[in-house]
Order: sequence, then structure tokens, then C-alpha cells
Amino acid sequence: MDKQQENELQRLREENKKLREECNQYYDEVQRINQRLEEAENFKSHFIAKITNELINPFTSIMGLSKTILASKKEEWKKVISLLSLVHSEAFELDFQLRNMLWAARIEAGELEPKNSKIDLTSFCDNIKESIGHYISRKKLHFNMQYEFENEDSHFTTDPEKLQIILYNLIKNAINHSPENQTVKTEIKTQSNNLVIIVSDKGIGIAEEQKQFIFDRFKQVDDTINSIYRGQGLGLAVTKALSDFMEATIEINSKPNAGTEFTVTIPESSGNIPGFAVNGNEMFFDEEF
Repeated sequence: MDKQQENELQRLREENKKLREECNQYYDEVQRINQRLEEAENFKSHFIAKITNELINPFTSIMGLSKTILASKKEEWKKVISLLSLVHSEAFELDFQLRNMLWAARIEAGELEPKNSKIDLTSFCDNIKESIGHYISRKKLHFNMQYEFENEDSHFTTDPEKLQIILYNLIKNAINHSPENQTVKTEIKTQSNNLVIIVSDKGIGIAEEQKQFIFDRFKQVDDTINSIYRGQGLGLAVTKALSDFMEATIEINSKPNAGTEFTVTIPESSGNIPGFAVNGNEMFFDEEF
């Protein structure tokens, strides 16, 4: 075999090796795609199975309670008020579940986009506190929300809609895992151009080996069929995804049977933000806009 043939043979070997490597890469990519498709299918099936009860149960309760209210007599107003309280509680639960479902769908579809504006943190958080007040009472719990702002300035630039659902999810999670007559604490403070949110409860806590799973979709600390806690385990997954999108960090401090503390640190958004938000759903603009 002369030198030219050897060179040609070597070239063919290198091309063959390159083709094999490319085939292996394509094979690995196909495997990853198949895995993602399988995960998406499992997610859809699990989503439907888990969500069905979370929607049907409140609807059924609201329909039954409404029917009883309509059948009540004029002199039974105390009974009507009690029933209306139950209707409100079920409606709050349903609204909460629907919000998380919609956000989960947006996240899954990759449709998140920043919608930053300036907010007054005091008013913003007071609105949240007011909206959950009746729900807290129904759960026979106490709620303590404290503020601490640098330079006494409660204005902060961020995405109010995402901040709202993060706060709701953390507080709702603490409510769900708190025994009766306990206090759910929430601390809101600004610190070096960051918004720090600390939500703590005195509930069942989280074991060290379970911390890595609590942000998984549909995962609960107590995931048994006899769990006393309502919810489909979607809230913390949504919270983690939105926090990541906002470049925020989440820290967990928890011990079994000693409660849990979540700390979320959100960096302030930069740039010229024209809007001023009252809460997560209302926006005002300066006159020139």
C-alpha cells in the first residue's frame, strides 16, 4: 500500500469516526426529545387527574351552599351568614387554584415576559393581607405581617403580578401547614436594592432529604392519600419558576415538627419604568404615557 492509499484510508477512517460521533449525538438528542415528550405526556395526565378534584370539589361545595342559602328563611340570617362564609372560603380556594393553573400553563408554554412597574409595597401587601383575612380566620389562625424599608421608602420596581402570586403561594403554603391558633408570620423588607420576603409557619416542617423535591410539580411533603392538607402541590413549583425568571433566590430553613421559613430575595428591576401598580392586576401610568 503506497503513501497515497494510506492517506486516503486514514481520511476515510476519520470521516467514519466523525459520522459515528454525529450519529451518537443525534441518537442522544432523540432520546432527550423522547424523554421530554414522555414527561410532557405524564405531566398532562397527572395534571388532569390532580386538578379535577381541586376544581370539582369547590364548585360542588359552592353549588350546594348556594342552594341551601336560597332555601333559607328570612329569620335564619345567622345561618345564611355562616353559609356565606363557607362560600367565600371555597371561592377563595378555587380562585387560588385557578391562578396557579394559569401560571403553570404559561410557564410550561414558555410565555413568561417581564411586566415591571413601580409599586408601593405597603399598599401592595396590605391588599394581600386584606384579601386573605377571612381565609385566615376560617382556618383559626393568626397572621402577622411586618414591614421594614430602607430610608423609609416603600416604593420598589418589580413585576407586581408575579410578586403577587409568589406572596400568595408562600403565605397559602404556610397557612395550609399551620396548626390551629398558630401565627403565620410574613416579613417584607428592602435591603441593598433587593426585596426580601420571609414567610414562616409552625407546621410539620420539612426533612432535609425532602427539600430537593418540594419545588417539583404536584409534590407535597405529606403526599399520602390521607394527607390533611388540601392542594395539588403546584404552588411552590410556580413560585420557584417565577422566582427564577425574576432572578430571585429562595432559601429554606426547616426542621421536622418545628416549622418552616422561606426567604425569597428579589433584585429590583432597572430601567425607565413608566407604570405604577396598585396591586398585581391594576396599573396606572403617568400622564405623558
